[in-house]
Amino acid sequence: MKKSRFAEVFGGEGRVSIPDAPEIRFLKALACQDTESLLSLFEEEKQFGGKSAVDSPHGRYEGLEGIRRFAETWYQTFQAVSGEVEIVTQTRGGCRSAIEFVFHFYFVDGSEKAVPMALAADLRNGLKKLDEVRTYMNVRWFPDYPQYRHPIFKEKTTHELRTEMTSGIMPHYFDLVHNIGMDHIPDLMTRTGTVIKGGYEPGHEIEVIDAEEMQRQAKEKQKEQNFFTGVPLKEFVGLQLETIIDDGRICCVEWEQVITKRGREERHRLSEPGISFYERADDGFLKSYRIIDYAYTEGNIDWEKSEWTKEEAEKINYLDGEL
Repeated sequence: MKKSRFAEVFGGEGRVSIPDAPEIRFLKALACQDTESLLSLFEEEKQFGGKSAVDSPHGRYEGLEGIRRFAETWYQTFQAVSGEVEIVTQTRGGCRSAIEFVFHFYFVDGSEKAVPMALAADLRNGLKKLDEVRTYMNVRWFPDYPQYRHPIFKEKTTHELRTEMTSGIMPHYFDLVHNIGMDHIPDLMTRTGTVIKGGYEPGHEIEVIDAEEMQRQAKEKQKEQNFFTGVPLKEFVGLQLETIIDDGRICCVEWEQVITKRGREERHRLSEPGISFYERADDGFLKSYRIIDYAYTEGNIDWEKSEWTKEEAEKINYLDGEL
């Protein structure tokens, strides 16, 4: 297995604190198709109620038999014959863990595709086993892969942005992107050393850039007021923060999108889940932000192949009621 660019840039010594943690054993068992070892990490029921589960972009699998189906059809889902996993970062907080990893898929023609992915795991039994695992990837890596993902978390009765459980720079980040615009994210990036752009999206090379040069480029871009980034995010999409896994260096957030009327009508957005990793530099500002979402994939959805109808999807996490 050739080391991936993702691992070269974001991995390294100290990035994985507990190599034999259940969430890592889950990935390794999945890669080598050791289904029984994978299932031994779960119980039928969660520790405090409900079915144990694996939620992936191609479906939700509940109970031990459901998780077995997920494991046994993993390579078939990607039309691959085998693979290996490369663990890159591990972030633990409370009874949750987040892993960034690269899955190397091998195909019948001998080709390989190294796909950066992430998971969030709910831990149980003194952090020794798993209640639920949620996996994420940018679906553009596989054009034939399902392009719609139903929200994971239950819809809330209110949709306001809540950031009081985030710390350090993170409340300022969410306030900035929602109320000012994403083109001002560089205002919160470190001014010393290097910053890193890119991560999960196919076709975009990961760049390590001098922090001062990044600030210069950002100021030029801000003057342009690009259509997609020069408008406050709240005009089109809000974020419902669902879980926060933070070890002081990396803050991982799972979220659902809340769609406004303008977002639905002008950009055809739908509410789909995502995950973000915000890595702090030594000065507390951001060194990197890495996001997996479904932004602007809506036009590629084949609703005839989807478990959900377009009409059902349009009713979820919709801020302004029916169109």
